[in-house]
Amino acid sequence: NGAKHRQGTNLRRLATKVGEKCGLALLLAPLPLEPARADAPVDSSAAAGGLEWAVQPLLSWSAEQGVGAGLRVYLIGPPPALSRVQAQAFAAQHDFWSVQLAYRSYRFAGTRVTMRGSLLWEEDGSSRFFGVGNDSALGDQVRFGRNRFAIALEPGRRFGAGWETRLRLKLASEALDFDPDPTRIGGRDFASGETLSSVIAAVLQHDRRDVEWAPTRGSLARLELGRALGPDLSYWRWRAEVRAYHAIFSQLVLAGRVEIDALVGDDLPFYVMPIYGGATYGRGQFAGRFRDLVRRGLAAEIRWDPLPRAGLVAFVDAGEVAPGAFAAAPGPIHTGAGLGLRFTPGPPGLIARLDFGYGGGTEGLHIYLNFGHAF
Repeated sequence: NGAKHRQGTNLRRLATKVGEKCGLALLLAPLPLEPARADAPVDSSAAAGGLEWAVQPLLSWSAEQGVGAGLRVYLIGPPPALSRVQAQAFAAQHDFWSVQLAYRSYRFAGTRVTMRGSLLWEEDGSSRFFGVGNDSALGDQVRFGRNRFAIALEPGRRFGAGWETRLRLKLASEALDFDPDPTRIGGRDFASGETLSSVIAAVLQHDRRDVEWAPTRGSLARLELGRALGPDLSYWRWRAEVRAYHAIFSQLVLAGRVEIDALVGDDLPFYVMPIYGGATYGRGQFAGRFRDLVRRGLAAEIRWDPLPRAGLVAFVDAGEVAPGAFAAAPGPIHTGAGLGLRFTPGPPGLIARLDFGYGGGTEGLHIYLNFGHAF
């Protein structure tokens, strides 16, 4: 895209972006070199022996990205640290590739200290911008390339029953390349130069889920407050989220989520704003369909697992974006509903998710491929 440096973002946004671009995909059977124990951090009694690892090949195809292929490698350490390393490389035919490395320790050095770290390098040449606001028109879209690089470190400490505090430190650079000219976006030239920013955020979390990667009962509450600073970028960000899970019986689970994600700052570029629309927030809408300073959303799912490695999901999503946390949003609340498939082809912690969401009207039917549950 003509940028000199590649830029980045956090792991959750990378996974979402890859999933939204893949469309229909085939997840090949894993090649476990030794039995992987992806759910050991939740059930420490299952831990035994030394280092365990597994390899997960990925293959995909979509009309937008063409043929894509990748490889994911897991390394899981024994107690007392219960650490996990994940490395992944993915590339698609039409201008997309990414490399990521992540580390997580649930009991760093055998203590109640937790540690997370990540490194990401990504290039995406086919993103779309539909405008800012809850009533942005579907036809007013601009395609742009996005090059990202980010490195993050997140130490934390567990206390009490399910409580954890964390401090997130992140350094990221980002460059955009527009087609057509970016003067269509409020007359501001977002494509000139690059953006370098540092982020510091405090997180307070209460997690009572029975299984982290596929909960059937319990709840998760998270509150986050952060500050981003850069030569041309400065804003506050706060986020609150609550998730709840209830098992009607062993194979049928009700799940719900309510969340708000808000920025506070002046003259902020569109690409840092919260997004509604895509595989994680707002199924039934185009990826990145709506964005503004605040996103408010609700989601509900019924999850049914009739087979050990396969399940069905029915879902409803609703949400909006607004210029302020307590400001009214122009236009209607956006809703979407649909059905999805879940597969666990290899290690217990890996879930392949294929959702079909319908947003009604001009939004139509959308297909999302991702990994892990939406929440």
